[in-house]
Amino acid sequence: MPELSPKSPDNSGCSFITDREQLILLLFLFHIFMHYISISFINNNCKHYITYLKNPSG
Repeated sequence: MPELSPKSPDNSGCSFITDREQLILLLFLFHIFMHYISISFINNNCKHYITYLKNPSG
């Protein structure tokens, strides 16, 4: 019974993730990565801005 085999012959290696799902997963991870970078960047800028407001001369 070939439908019970874990690896389908037409797909190389991966039987449960298609190319489209892989692309969506990569885009999703990239989206999270960009969000993380922008949030950390904004947090750093806010810290600098707050320290500047507390001590404008420095």
